[in-house]
Amino acid sequence: MVWTKESIEAGFRVLHGEQFQREGGTASLESEDAEAELLAVEVDALELRRHVTREMAEAAGHEKQSLLKVIRAKCLDCCAGSRLEVSLCHLTDCPCWPYRFCKNPFSTRKGKPGGNPEALQKAREARRAAASNSP
Repeated sequence: MVWTKESIEAGFRVLHGEQFQREGGTASLESEDAEAELLAVEVDALELRRHVTREMAEAAGHEKQSLLKVIRAKCLDCCAGSRLEVSLCHLTDCPCWPYRFCKNPFSTRKGKPGGNPEALQKAREARRAAASNSP
Protein backbone atom coordinates (compact mmCIF):
# COMPACT_ATOMS: atom_id res chain seq x y z
CA MET A 1 0.00 0.00 0.00
CA VAL A 2 1.26 3.44 -0.87
CA TRP A 3 0.75 5.97 1.89
CA THR A 4 -0.36 9.39 0.72
CA LYS A 5 -0.14 12.45 2.90
CA GLU A 6 -3.96 12.48 3.12
CA SER A 7 -4.24 8.83 4.20
CA ILE A 8 -1.52 9.28 6.81
CA GLU A 9 -3.22 12.41 8.16
CA ALA A 10 -6.57 10.56 8.28
CA GLY A 11 -4.96 7.73 10.26
CA PHE A 12 -3.27 10.24 12.53
CA ARG A 13 -6.61 11.98 13.15
CA VAL A 14 -8.23 8.66 14.06
CA LEU A 15 -5.38 7.80 16.41
CA HIS A 16 -5.09 11.19 18.09
CA GLY A 17 -8.61 12.57 17.55
CA GLU A 18 -9.30 16.06 18.76
CA GLN A 19 -5.69 16.74 19.77
CA PHE A 20 -4.67 16.67 16.09
CA GLN A 21 -7.51 18.97 15.07
CA ARG A 22 -6.80 21.46 17.88
CA GLU A 23 -3.16 21.70 16.83
CA GLY A 24 -4.14 22.80 13.35
CA GLY A 25 -4.34 19.48 11.48
CA THR A 26 -2.20 19.59 8.37
CA ALA A 27 -0.30 22.64 9.57
CA SER A 28 1.79 20.47 11.87
CA LEU A 29 2.85 18.34 8.89
CA GLU A 30 4.17 21.36 7.03
CA SER A 31 6.73 22.41 9.63
CA GLU A 32 10.51 22.49 9.21
CA ASP A 33 10.84 18.89 10.39
CA ALA A 34 8.08 17.72 8.07
CA GLU A 35 9.96 14.61 6.97
CA ALA A 36 10.56 13.48 10.56
CA GLU A 37 6.95 14.23 11.49
CA LEU A 38 5.71 12.40 8.40
CA LEU A 39 7.77 9.37 9.40
CA ALA A 40 6.29 9.53 12.91
CA VAL A 41 2.80 9.73 11.43
CA GLU A 42 3.58 6.73 9.17
CA VAL A 43 4.62 4.74 12.23
CA ASP A 44 1.38 5.78 13.93
CA ALA A 45 -0.55 4.76 10.80
CA LEU A 46 1.12 1.35 10.82
CA GLU A 47 0.23 1.01 14.49
CA LEU A 48 -3.34 1.98 13.59
CA ARG A 49 -3.55 -0.88 11.08
CA ARG A 50 -2.62 -3.38 13.78
CA HIS A 51 -5.10 -2.12 16.38
CA VAL A 52 -8.38 -1.22 14.71
CA THR A 53 -11.14 -1.09 17.27
CA ARG A 54 -14.85 -1.51 16.67
CA GLU A 55 -15.34 2.22 17.26
CA MET A 56 -12.68 3.06 14.67
CA ALA A 57 -14.29 0.74 12.12
CA GLU A 58 -17.75 2.20 12.75
CA ALA A 59 -16.37 5.75 12.53
CA ALA A 60 -14.93 4.84 9.13
CA GLY A 61 -18.38 3.71 7.97
CA HIS A 62 -17.98 -0.06 8.33
CA GLU A 63 -20.51 -2.37 9.93
CA LYS A 64 -20.22 -5.84 11.40
CA GLN A 65 -20.18 -8.57 8.73
CA SER A 66 -19.09 -12.16 8.50
CA LEU A 67 -15.65 -12.68 6.98
CA LEU A 68 -17.21 -14.62 4.09
CA LYS A 69 -19.38 -11.61 3.23
CA VAL A 70 -16.33 -9.36 3.41
CA ILE A 71 -14.52 -11.67 0.99
CA ARG A 72 -17.58 -11.72 -1.31
CA ALA A 73 -17.67 -7.91 -1.26
CA LYS A 74 -13.98 -7.81 -2.20
CA CYS A 75 -14.61 -10.23 -5.08
CA LEU A 76 -17.47 -8.03 -6.31
CA ASP A 77 -15.19 -5.00 -6.01
CA CYS A 78 -12.50 -6.78 -8.01
CA CYS A 79 -15.03 -7.71 -10.71
CA ALA A 80 -16.58 -4.23 -11.00
CA GLY A 81 -19.73 -5.31 -9.17
CA SER A 82 -20.62 -8.09 -11.61
CA ARG A 83 -21.87 -11.28 -9.94
CA LEU A 84 -21.41 -13.08 -13.26
CA GLU A 85 -17.75 -12.09 -13.40
CA VAL A 86 -17.28 -13.33 -9.83
CA SER A 87 -18.71 -16.72 -10.80
CA LEU A 88 -16.50 -16.83 -13.91
CA CYS A 89 -13.37 -15.78 -12.03
CA HIS A 90 -10.32 -17.72 -13.22
CA LEU A 91 -7.81 -16.33 -10.71
CA THR A 92 -7.42 -19.58 -8.78
CA ASP A 93 -4.21 -18.31 -7.18
CA CYS A 94 -6.18 -15.53 -5.43
CA PRO A 95 -6.67 -16.32 -1.72
CA CYS A 96 -10.32 -15.23 -2.00
CA TRP A 97 -11.15 -17.53 -4.94
CA PRO A 98 -12.49 -20.55 -2.99
CA TYR A 99 -14.69 -18.25 -0.87
CA ARG A 100 -16.09 -16.07 -3.68
CA PHE A 101 -19.61 -17.55 -3.40
CA CYS A 102 -19.81 -16.61 0.29
CA LYS A 103 -19.32 -20.27 1.24
CA ASN A 104 -16.42 -21.99 2.97
CA PRO A 105 -15.51 -25.11 0.98
CA PHE A 106 -13.26 -26.26 3.81
CA SER A 107 -15.95 -26.20 6.49
CA THR A 108 -16.27 -29.34 8.60
CA ARG A 109 -19.63 -28.36 10.05
CA LYS A 110 -22.39 -30.84 9.28
CA GLY A 111 -24.45 -29.99 6.25
CA LYS A 112 -21.74 -27.83 4.77
CA PRO A 113 -19.64 -28.75 1.72
CA GLY A 114 -16.79 -30.93 2.86
CA GLY A 115 -18.58 -31.64 6.13
CA ASN A 116 -19.28 -34.99 7.78
CA PRO A 117 -21.89 -36.83 5.62
CA GLU A 118 -22.41 -39.59 8.23
CA ALA A 119 -23.23 -37.05 10.94
CA LEU A 120 -25.59 -35.28 8.53
CA GLN A 121 -27.41 -38.54 7.78
CA LYS A 122 -27.74 -39.34 11.50
CA ALA A 123 -29.13 -35.86 12.18
CA ARG A 124 -31.71 -36.26 9.37
CA GLU A 125 -32.80 -39.63 10.72
CA ALA A 126 -33.12 -38.20 14.24
CA ARG A 127 -35.28 -35.33 12.95
CA ARG A 128 -37.51 -37.75 11.01
CA ALA A 129 -37.89 -39.98 14.06
CA ALA A 130 -38.76 -36.97 16.26
CA ALA A 131 -41.27 -35.73 13.68
CA SER A 132 -42.98 -39.13 13.39
CA ASN A 133 -43.24 -39.41 17.21
CA SER A 134 -44.87 -36.00 17.66
CA PRO A 135 -48.74 -35.85 17.73
